This record gives sequence, structure tokens and C-alpha cells, in this order.
Amino acid sequence: MSDLEQALEVFHRYGFEYGEGTPSYGPMAAAALVELGHDALITGVVDIYAPRLAPRPPGDCLADAEQREALGDAQAFSHWVASYQQQLEHAPWQEVLASAVRLLTSGLGSRSMHGLVRVGYAVTALEAAENGPRRDELAFGLAHWAATFESPENDAMPRADTATRAALDQPIDRLLERACRAGADRYLDHLDQRMQHIHGIMVPSALGRLTRYLDAATQARAWQALRRRALLVDFVDLVDDDAPEPPDEDARVDEEVARCAQSRDETRYRAACSIQEQAITFAAACLREDARCADARLRNAAADGALRLSPPGYREWR
Repeated sequence: MSDLEQALEVFHRYGFEYGEGTPSYGPMAAAALVELGHDALITGVVDIYAPRLAPRPPGDCLADAEQREALGDAQAFSHWVASYQQQLEHAPWQEVLASAVRLLTSGLGSRSMHGLVRVGYAVTALEAAENGPRRDELAFGLAHWAATFESPENDAMPRADTATRAALDQPIDRLLERACRAGADRYLDHLDQRMQHIHGIMVPSALGRLTRYLDAATQARAWQALRRRALLVDFVDLVDDDAPEPPDEDARVDEEVARCAQSRDETRYRAACSIQEQAITFAAACLREDARCADARLRNAAADGALRLSPPGYREWR
């Protein structure tokens, strides 16, 4: 059993939040360390992170009639886990994923986006190797999303203006790539508010991991949900020609960050050695998108996250 699978088994003893509603990023950080090439540090993340979490109560499968009522109910998390585990015992994970996202995408919001990020990592792990802990992690990610589902009722969809229609005529992967680069711009423009802007990259990047398993209608609903909940930067910018990189991109970051950004290996190392869940997952997302479409904004955002992204007081405490 790999270090990742051992870590997932530990994290599956716990719930999806801790403290006063802080989402657990332990499983995602463990998976991101694999992506960064520093698997050996996974056990350190588990040892440091797991004691913060509260034990998860057992759950029972939800009947079909109960599932609608349980959407958005944090107390039903364990029941959702049991329900998705049961589905995964009787159908390929790709089918379970597609069916679940078809329902859950309409409830994508500021809380449930963490579930989407977890599902993205779970899918990547399953693509590499399919086994019990990795299938369970997909169940946990989908359960996180379902337990934080945000009802779209009384939340009108944006009008289908020219920009909206033009965007939806493009492949969603292309839109999500642009969204990630625009998210890097927003992050670098607000370095005094780093934590508030990391999901402008992490969420569209996570959705990009799922699109090959989703039908066109689900892809369109997911894109509209991202817009509706303001999880992306200015939408109009994403349908125009790609904005060029600023003439002096390094001017937005300090000298140490600019130097780190010149080496992907150094950025990976710095992020991994931080043993800080947001730094690890954010840097991994930025580097993943830079590998798809090289962009200095993404490399600088990755390096800044690796070196500077910590909760208030964390850097001072270290």
C-alpha cells in the first residue's frame, strides 16, 4: 500500500471540516504531494494534520427519496459517504462520478467548492491506480460536495448575454485554462489577500480534471455555476483573446519569489517542505496549469504560494 493510500485511510476516519467550519484539506495535500513528486512527506502531513480533526460518526446509506432532503445537510456527511461507497461497489467509478456531478453541479458554491477540489484529486488518483482507498476517497469527495450543497433556489442564473453565449460555444477545457490564468492575475494583484484568491485557480483547475467524464449539458451547468457564485474572475475577460502577460511580470512579486519561480523543482520543494495544506495544493494547481499552457503568471503564483501562503500568524509562529 502506498503512502497516499495509507494517508487516505487515516483521513477517512474523520469528517470533512474541523474547528468552526474549516474545510479539511489533509487528503488533498497528501494527493498534491504525489503530484509535486514529494511522496515521502505525506506521512508528515498526516502526523501534523490529523490530530486537528474530529472523528467521523458511522453512517447509513440514504434511500433515493432521502437524498434530496439530505443535500446541503452537513450532519448527513457520513450517510452520503455510505451511499456513494455503495454505488461504487456496483458501478464503475466513472459512471458514479458522472451521475453525481450531474446532480451536484447546480449546488456549487463557496462552501461546496472544497468538495469539488477533493473530487478532482480523487479522480486523478483513480486514473493512476484503482483500489479501495482511492475509490473511498471519491466517495468522500462527493459526500463533501453533497453535504455542503448550496441550493440554487432564489439565486437567478446570469442572463445569457453575448459574452455568455460566446463562451459556451468554446470547449470548456479552453475556458477553464483561461480562467486559471485570469485567476493567477487576480491572485498576484491581491497579494495582501492571498487566501481569498487561491480558489480562482484551484476550482477551475479541479473542474478541468473532471470534464472528460461529463456530458456537454453538465459541463455547461458547471460553467454557469462557477459564474453564478462568483468563483471566477471577470467573466467577460475569458471570452476575448488571451490577455498578454504583463511586460515585467516579475515586478509583482518580491525578489525571492521571482528567483524561486525560475525553477519548477525549487517551487515543488518549497511547497512540499511548507507542510501547509493550502501552500501545497495551490502550488500544485498552478504548476499543473502551467504545464498545460506555460505562463509566467502561473509560475509566479505557484512560487508565491509555496513561500508566502500561510494562515495569519503561521509564518510568524514558525
